[in-house]
Amino acid sequence: MSVDFIEMRDRFLSDLRELRGGGLTYRRLKEICYTVILLVQLLNGCRISEAIEGIRKAVNQNKSEVYVRVRRQRDNMRLIVIPSFIDEYLLGLVRLIIPFVNRDSVRMYCKYRYGINTHSLRYAFIRYLGEKGYSVQAIASITQHKNLNYILKYVQRKAGEDILRELSATS
Repeated sequence: MSVDFIEMRDRFLSDLRELRGGGLTYRRLKEICYTVILLVQLLNGCRISEAIEGIRKAVNQNKSEVYVRVRRQRDNMRLIVIPSFIDEYLLGLVRLIIPFVNRDSVRMYCKYRYGINTHSLRYAFIRYLGEKGYSVQAIASITQHKNLNYILKYVQRKAGEDILRELSATS
């Protein structure tokens, strides 16, 4: 399923504002934590397990930038940046729940709440950078893809779909 980077970013931010506004229940804390994880995944173009590990390290070390092990690559590390709009209040709430979070629970939440799988957030990031004109090599460096063909596939597929839509709209 194709996911738009800007739309999902704005939706996650809107949901976080809404979730902050109510009383804090265990369920709401989990929803806040899961939404923060999904937002970090989207903004870093990482895998869900990397986003979870990055947030765990960030809250434990009180840092906004941490390195995590790249999934499926034993000796490779990647940078995870926690955006500044995820403030101390949100990180404090996440700190309470993050020890109990696993990738399956976040995946299920994402599918139930947003109707998408978590990996589509990674694709959205890649397509967004491609649309902005970043080189395939730079995108691969950020996302830690070993094979540039995957990056080309994500970027070119979206471009092809857009061309088809544009042609059918002008006919």
